[in-house]
Amino acid sequence: MEASGHVAIPIPVDEFGLNPASLPAGEWAGTGTWDVAETPDAVVVTPGHQYPLGGTMPVSRRLELLRWARQHRAVVIEDDYDSELRYTGQPLPALAALDTDRDSVVTLGSFTKVLGNGVGVGHLVAPDDLLPRLHTLRTELGSPVSAVAQRAIARFMDSGHLQRHTARMRRAIADAARSSPTRWRTFPVWPWCPWPVVRTP
Repeated sequence: MEASGHVAIPIPVDEFGLNPASLPAGEWAGTGTWDVAETPDAVVVTPGHQYPLGGTMPVSRRLELLRWARQHRAVVIEDDYDSELRYTGQPLPALAALDTDRDSVVTLGSFTKVLGNGVGVGHLVAPDDLLPRLHTLRTELGSPVSAVAQRAIARFMDSGHLQRHTARMRRAIADAARSSPTRWRTFPVWPWCPWPVVRTP
């Protein structure tokens, strides 16, 4: 993003990920102590899994984030990281699914976690008005992903095998969490993370 002329501004997170109340709004209107001259035009979030601590953004915060984006005409870049591997509680809607106006969210994702690092195939879902510019950029950058791999994954998805494979992975992760060493359970953990996360004294 910095290569495209943007300045990255860190935002604090808690056990539920990014708190929209901490987002700046022009001349600082949040709860922080620093100022920005202009409202950011984009915010990058991982609502399904705040890396590396594993926090999941609740629906109420997702809706608040979308209100902020609409109010300030900002784009929410949703990195849909690990959401398909969440194994506790009910599935949460992606930000793109909550964006009823379909004009505020760009969703990024990959098949790395469910199919392996060697696959190297990702996906992007964007508002209609951004698609021409994204298509032009993709053409200029070239396509590093094999067309054969893309077609294979498309067929894998169409057949329903990806959905069944992901369900098996969630069950395996849940089984592994239940059989984790007893000593880990003496620390506060966030159980929806696919690996153990503990707070140490």
